[in-house]
Amino acid sequence: MTEPRKKTKQTRSHEGAATKAKKKQPKQTAHRRATSDLEVHELLERLRKRWKRASGKERRDRVAQLLSKGCTLRGIADDIHQPESVVRYYSKPAPASPEKVKVNATQQSVPAKSASSTGPAPSHRAQQRSVAQKQGTVSSSNKHDGNRRQPVPPRKRPLPKLPPRPTPTPPGEIEEDVALLRRRLPQIIMAFIREKLGTPETPAAASEIQLFLQELRVYARVDLPWMKPVQLPQRITLNRLFDVTKPKSFPQNCDRGQLAIWLTMALVSLCSNWESDIERAAQRLFPEPSPASAQPPGSQPGRPRSFAIAVPAFRLRGPRGY
Repeated sequence: MTEPRKKTKQTRSHEGAATKAKKKQPKQTAHRRATSDLEVHELLERLRKRWKRASGKERRDRVAQLLSKGCTLRGIADDIHQPESVVRYYSKPAPASPEKVKVNATQQSVPAKSASSTGPAPSHRAQQRSVAQKQGTVSSSNKHDGNRRQPVPPRKRPLPKLPPRPTPTPPGEIEEDVALLRRRLPQIIMAFIREKLGTPETPAAASEIQLFLQELRVYARVDLPWMKPVQLPQRITLNRLFDVTKPKSFPQNCDRGQLAIWLTMALVSLCSNWESDIERAAQRLFPEPSPASAQPPGSQPGRPRSFAIAVPAFRLRGPRGY
């Protein structure tokens, strides 16, 4: 008898290909058996399509319904294309639901025995140790329950303390160079008139200011002994200028003549020639030519004489102390 011929590797591969087993069918798990039902299949398809738009309550209801039909968490997650952990989270009740509160209540620690019970009372350290152990077990159980804890809000940082807002300085309190004040003589004359005599809004105020300007014109054309300039610092405020040049013998409330002498002293201390500045100030105070300036020179019947002629002699002598 001849010995059977040994099979080579090539012949074995050909025989294996010929006798290759058929493709294995998927294992019939409990989830596959449950999804064979047409109703369960439709529920899965509906949940997969509405998962992104569904609310948390709807997701929990759908997952609970599928679980009651025999589906598993892994199978549901595979069919709706979502992670298993997410499906497990929605398979449990909401954190604020009464069922969750009931579960937390069952995890509370059992109160310690009272002193009247039999046996020695536990020490203070033993009580603390038991409470710590129970809290550790509760925290470890809550770690895997799938509930998301609320994030701790960040501490509100105090706003930086800003420096106080600087109060605006009045124009009369700003220090300026004396050279700049000499260029602003018309503004200085107008500021003095508005502060001491007011604005020419009424005929009486306009007449008073016109008489005041006439007196200034008289003092600008003559050189009197009391017109001695006051020594001024290099920088000075407008209010300080008026305080320094005010005659010491004048009262708190000066009349028109005393005010004219006061302003004359301030102008003399700044500049020696200021007659043209009076005219510029008058043009700004009275834009239109006044009737008094349009009258011909000299006296007229029924009208008082010009103020330049009626200046009293004591005003030409000046105040005391000059």
